[in-house]
Amino acid sequence: MNEKLDVAVLLTTFNRPEVTKKALNLIINSNPKKIYIHRDGPRKNNPEDIKKCKEVENIILNAKANCPIEVSLKKENHGLNKSMNKAISWFFENEEMGIILEDDILPNKSFYKFCSELLIRYRNNPEIHLISGFNPLQEWESTESYQFMSTWICWGWAGWRRSWRLNNNTKITQTNYKELPENIQRVIEKSKNKNIEIWWDLKLNLQIRKNKGKVIVPKNNLTTNMGLNSNATHNAFKTDTGYNRESKELKFPLIHQNNTEISPELELISDILLEQTFLLLEEEFKTAKV
Repeated sequence: MNEKLDVAVLLTTFNRPEVTKKALNLIINSNPKKIYIHRDGPRKNNPEDIKKCKEVENIILNAKANCPIEVSLKKENHGLNKSMNKAISWFFENEEMGIILEDDILPNKSFYKFCSELLIRYRNNPEIHLISGFNPLQEWESTESYQFMSTWICWGWAGWRRSWRLNNNTKITQTNYKELPENIQRVIEKSKNKNIEIWWDLKLNLQIRKNKGKVIVPKNNLTTNMGLNSNATHNAFKTDTGYNRESKELKFPLIHQNNTEISPELELISDILLEQTFLLLEEEFKTAKV
C-alpha cells in the first residue's frame, strides 16, 4: 500500500467488469482519502448490458478499501457525454479537488502522487485549470518535473471545483471562439447543425482556451489508455490513433517550475493537439444520424 494521498479519486465506469476490477484495485492501492465510483446504467433493450452492468455493480459493492467509498449507480443509460458530466459534477459537489479516471485508463504509481502534490500546490492559482497525467510526446528533455500547455487529453487527470464550474458555465458558439483555427470553428458549426454534442473533454479544452487557462503536463507520460479498440465508444478511437504512449514512472521529489509560462514550442503543440482532436470529433459526424 502506498503512502496516504491527501485527495479523493473518482472512477467512472459502465459495462466492463474486468476493466473496472483492475482500475478499482489500482485506485485502492494508491491509498486515497476517499473513492467515488460512478457507473452509467445499461442501454435500453440490451440484455448483455444489463448482465455486464450488474457484474460491474457487484464488483463495486464488494470492494474493500482503507477509506470511504461513495457509489452512484445509474439505472438508465445516459451516454458517455452526459454520464461523464454527471459523474464529475457529483464528484466536485463533494470535493474541492481530486483525481478523475475513466475505467480504461491505466496510470502508473507516480501518477497519483504527482497529481496529489500539484493539486495542493496550485489549489489557489486560478490560472492553472487542470493537471494531466498524459504527455502527448511521451517524454521531453527538461530539468523540471512538468511543463505547462493550453490543451489536454483526458486520459487520467486532476482538477479543482473552481475550474469545473467554469466549464459548466461555458457556452460553445463560433462567436466565442473566433480566434481558433477555421477547422475547429467548422466542427463547432457542424456539431450545431447536426445537433451533436461536443465531447465533454473538448468542451473543457475550449473553456481553458476561453479563460486563458493552463494545464500541467508531466515530464514523461504517466498513463496508458487500454480502451483504444473495437469496443471504444467513439468511432474515431476504435483503433490506436497514434496518441497512446507507454508510461514511465516520474522521479520524486518533484522539481517545480519558477513560473507558469508556456514555451512557444509547447504552445504550438497545444494548438496542433486541439485541432487534431476536433478533427477526430468530425469523424463522428460521418456516421451520425441527422
